[in-house]
Amino acid sequence: MMLKNINFYLAENEKHQNFIENKVSTNLKQNEIKSLSVFRRLMPALHARIIEKKTSSKSIFVNKDEELDIVDLSTGTALYGDDVSNSIKTHLQMFIENPPRLTHESKSIKSQKLPENVDVLVIFGVGLGLHILDVVKAFKVKHLIIYEPNIDYLRCSLYSNIWPQTFNVAKQKGTMIYLQSEMDGTSIFEDICSLNRTTNFDSVYYYQHYHSLIFDDVIKHLNEMTLTGLEKALVTTRKQLSFIDFITEWPPLVRSNNWCESNLDLNRFEKNLKAFERYFPNIAQDFSEYTANKWKPLANSNGEVNVFHVQTMVPLYSEEPKRDSERANALFKKRPNKEKLILGYSGGKLSHYSHYKMVKKIQDNLSDISEKAEELPEVVKSLLVFGVGVGYQIEELLNDRKVEKLFVCEPNRDFFYASLYAIDWKSLLERIDRNQQRVYLNIGDDGTNLVRDLLGQFHAIGTHTIANTYLTIGYENQALLPAINRLREDLRLIVAMGEYFEHSRFNLSHTEWAIENGIRFQHKPKVIAGARNILDVPVFVVGNGPSLDKLFNVIKYERENAIIISCGTALQALYSIGIVPDFHAEIEINRDSFDWLNRIDDPEYLRKIALISCAGVHPDTSSLFKSTLLTLKSGESSTFLTQKTYREDNLISLRHAYPTVSNFAVNWTLELGFKQLYLFGVDLGFADRSQHHSMASGYYSRKKGELYDYFLHNDTSLLVKGNFQPLVNTKYEFKMSKLVMENCINSYPRVDAYNLSNGAFIHGCKPLHKKDLLITSSDSEKKKALEWVLNCNFAQLDTVNGKILYSESFSDEDLINDIDSLKLLSVKSIKSYKDLEHLIEEHRVLLNQSYSDQRSKFYFLFNGSVNYLNSILTKLMYVSDLEIVVEKSSAVMAFWQEFINAATLSLSIYPSELDSMSSAPRDRQEALLRRYFSQNEIVLESNTNKHELIEFNKTLNIKFDADQFRHHYRVEIVKNIYDINNITSKTGKTAFIVDDVSTLEMCLSRNVFIDNNVVVFFPADKTKEGHLSKLFYVSVLALVSTKKVQLVVPKLDDLSWLYNFEEKTFSINQSNTMTYETRDMVVFTSEVLESEDLVNGAGDRFWLSFDYNLSNLSS
Repeated sequence: MMLKNINFYLAENEKHQNFIENKVSTNLKQNEIKSLSVFRRLMPALHARIIEKKTSSKSIFVNKDEELDIVDLSTGTALYGDDVSNSIKTHLQMFIENPPRLTHESKSIKSQKLPENVDVLVIFGVGLGLHILDVVKAFKVKHLIIYEPNIDYLRCSLYSNIWPQTFNVAKQKGTMIYLQSEMDGTSIFEDICSLNRTTNFDSVYYYQHYHSLIFDDVIKHLNEMTLTGLEKALVTTRKQLSFIDFITEWPPLVRSNNWCESNLDLNRFEKNLKAFERYFPNIAQDFSEYTANKWKPLANSNGEVNVFHVQTMVPLYSEEPKRDSERANALFKKRPNKEKLILGYSGGKLSHYSHYKMVKKIQDNLSDISEKAEELPEVVKSLLVFGVGVGYQIEELLNDRKVEKLFVCEPNRDFFYASLYAIDWKSLLERIDRNQQRVYLNIGDDGTNLVRDLLGQFHAIGTHTIANTYLTIGYENQALLPAINRLREDLRLIVAMGEYFEHSRFNLSHTEWAIENGIRFQHKPKVIAGARNILDVPVFVVGNGPSLDKLFNVIKYERENAIIISCGTALQALYSIGIVPDFHAEIEINRDSFDWLNRIDDPEYLRKIALISCAGVHPDTSSLFKSTLLTLKSGESSTFLTQKTYREDNLISLRHAYPTVSNFAVNWTLELGFKQLYLFGVDLGFADRSQHHSMASGYYSRKKGELYDYFLHNDTSLLVKGNFQPLVNTKYEFKMSKLVMENCINSYPRVDAYNLSNGAFIHGCKPLHKKDLLITSSDSEKKKALEWVLNCNFAQLDTVNGKILYSESFSDEDLINDIDSLKLLSVKSIKSYKDLEHLIEEHRVLLNQSYSDQRSKFYFLFNGSVNYLNSILTKLMYVSDLEIVVEKSSAVMAFWQEFINAATLSLSIYPSELDSMSSAPRDRQEALLRRYFSQNEIVLESNTNKHELIEFNKTLNIKFDADQFRHHYRVEIVKNIYDINNITSKTGKTAFIVDDVSTLEMCLSRNVFIDNNVVVFFPADKTKEGHLSKLFYVSVLALVSTKKVQLVVPKLDDLSWLYNFEEKTFSINQSNTMTYETRDMVVFTSEVLESEDLVNGAGDRFWLSFDYNLSNLSS
């Protein structure tokens, strides 16, 4: 039933609802006290259990009719709904009139009526408990057995005050009550047999108060049993409920004899089928000869259609399905649910990207506004209907509102089949066609493919449309909630996590670098003799989960006989125990992997390994390995452009290579055709919350232990089935990874997959304990398999013809024209809601035109960022104060113009720029600095920073002997011109630390940079704790940078003071100063840095800066 939302049953006026609750609160509290007193006296153990239960998933509430009901706090759904007391009485009366009964002679039979004297009565479910008191009062029951698996329901029943009266009446009538709290009824056969050994009875009556998975299964067993056969019977129950079989706990009460198949409208069914033949022929074909499986459509004398669960004859709707739908629509129209996009994600470790800087500015500016509360508008831009039922709700909505884009998902094919008898699909489809509206139908999908399909739909019309999308759920189905929640989560994340400007830009530039540098790409394999045996060689995919620590010995023992692929940070763990994997997998486009890999501080180790990755992996990461093998990934801009440019039919593109590197490694392995897959440390969950990764990896230090509180910074509250234990915790990304991996493994039916990880259970992967691992391949077979992978599956692309094809396909001039068009839109005046709407549409048209023309890379570079902007502008459409809308729109567009100008300038200076991100560079810097000083025979000296010099050398474990080095680098604090003269007279490259403007201007005017020196300017307090050592460290970073870096400002404290300086203060040689950044410093140069200048000796990569008061943007 759809009418279960608690909002249906609360007073519309909040004050009136509060009045009702205050009115009854005293009585409810007294009822609780009385009930607890009874349990303390009669059932002390149960009383203690109730008292100690601190949290609850269920709670009572008082509805607008001043009746008590129960709400599920996790879903906001009511248990009983309408007319609680009468509903419970009616339900009980239906049982009394025709109760099921167990006897010795025959299987369960329905009696004429419940007799006044009953030997044994079993009640499944307490709920509010009103039915229990009614039974005890109306009948003389000798033995009353009550099962209530959910103690939260039992606690709710305390407030209905039935227990003092129930026990009192039972005592008077001699009724024995067996209250089986937290028992699900599966012990009923044993319980009845046990009772039968102490007392004689010939029959057992049983009443199911509410539905649950186990209750339904127990009742099904009872219906097929006799009392005589109980001792040998076993209750088997389903562990998981299919969404098709889901029945709400308290379904509508209908008389099934009011409904029959002969009342179904066959004429309407035929007309609807013909309409679907025209608009959706596949659907017409699927349902032309369809037979309902689990839910049977029946109609009443008025022709209204309902569906009934075949096994239980439970209906989806009440006696009036149309009225149910009208009530649901009335609430939806009054309080429509619109999806809230996550628009405030500011990039995390990628926050220095121009896109995310714009996002932060926009979010800060919009933080003080709120959208207007609204009813469903007359014109609905986009509507997502999850659950059609028999269709009355959607028919009434479409007749009452103009819906421009309609997305319909009905997972239950039986329900959609019933809708063909119930509503006029023919007229609806014809009207949608006539009005040039858009409709998407997804029938029979439980949500598994819905997200992917919807993403395709939204990308076609603009993902900003999600901000305008209303969602209505047609009926209650707890089994579908995970799919619905996953859908909503994914829709919210689309814009935030999409291919924004930098993501696409670096994806493309890294891929272009790989092609130009002869990196090989995966092609369809060459067929060779013996390939079948080669593919039987097992592949170990090694992740960095906590369980890896207990699997090291197995990997070590079998490493000669199996292909080993390390994933991401697992390589550090393998390095620590001396294992060299055959392949190492990375998938990040950004440069973070470069930092992690350099923490190993053993370049020779990395040069023994082949890197496997998606197109777009960072060139700096690629350069660390013996060789690199790339594979295209479906859905990426680089994949589309590579396939279009090189036009090679045999290029492989992976479909399941996300969201984690383990997903990529599994997909890569199975796409090659290997038939034996073993997962090690691919936990995708946490069996023990005291550990989150392998202790041997870079997340932990032998001296410091855990380097940061992982569980504090990650929500790991989700629970999923465990591989070796019932449940494990996980986070959203890992849960998504698990689902994608399951789909991937299921796509390769010939593979035998095994999971040795103590984490999440992965469907399609058999759990395997390490003691049961049996590897039969030999080292020689492994060598042949590796040769086949390397020599028969990867090849370079034709760069000569590729460049010609690229220039023919994509024009730089057209890119400039498209960006100019975008700039023209950015200066349009916004004075009304209509102006906003037109601007959003013009952005969409520009993107679609670029995509259809495919003359430039504009669509791929700017699609994500433009859709983000459109989503923000769409959000502003729902702010009620036009004056605020105009003001905020103007600010948003100003930030957008800054972004466009920065992006344009950056593209013009560095059309093939590589990513420069560093999330935690210190370990990498220290490792590379050690190498840099040693290989270049450099000694570091200082007269004014001796303590910092000693500490620096100690940290890097460097022992300098001036006589053994050819080059001298110095770090000195200078106060005046005399200090400068004294130092420059000495040999060596020097970093001058300056703390006042006059000395800085003196340095600039005297051209201290002539001898490759650099000035480090920091006017703040150097004596602040840690500042001097950090200043010294940044000075060293400046010294190992290109000689074109002449002025440096360390990123210590807030750098807002830079805005107070005039541009000429930082002018070098009266020239046009360029500004760059790394994570540690802002640097100023007198010329544009060439590609070879962009990386310093510590491995930092500079990026062009637009944040400070310099000439970059104005130029």
